[in-house]
Amino acid sequence: MGGLQNLGFLNNRNRGKRWAIALIKKLWDTAWDLWEHRNGILHEQENIVSRSMGMHLNHRISRVYQNLRSRPIRIHNKHLVHLPLRVLLGKPVHYKVQWLEVAEPALWDERQHAWRRRTRSARTHDGMRRCFYSWLAR
Repeated sequence: MGGLQNLGFLNNRNRGKRWAIALIKKLWDTAWDLWEHRNGILHEQENIVSRSMGMHLNHRISRVYQNLRSRPIRIHNKHLVHLPLRVLLGKPVHYKVQWLEVAEPALWDERQHAWRRRTRSARTHDGMRRCFYSWLAR
């Protein structure tokens, strides 16, 4: 009978070991599930933010591109509208950011140049008119 008691004791110890192993595995699985859940939330939020920033970037590019295309631009800025808009919008984010860093100041410069060109003739005519009136007044 003593031998059977020893076997029962060993079986209980093995059951305890199996229970501890199962508990540790369950804790690892739970930790892994929490980690995956956390990453899912974090990366989904990053993707939402990335998509929102990408849409904003594409909107800015479209606006600047259309403004540049709708006006006569000087030869040194023609490279900005060389690519079709759909190709430009398909470029990587760093390319788009660099394009905007060049295109937005160029658009501003083109607008100033056009304003100067439009007002130059008006200023010239005003100057001629004043000169003519002062000549007549002599």
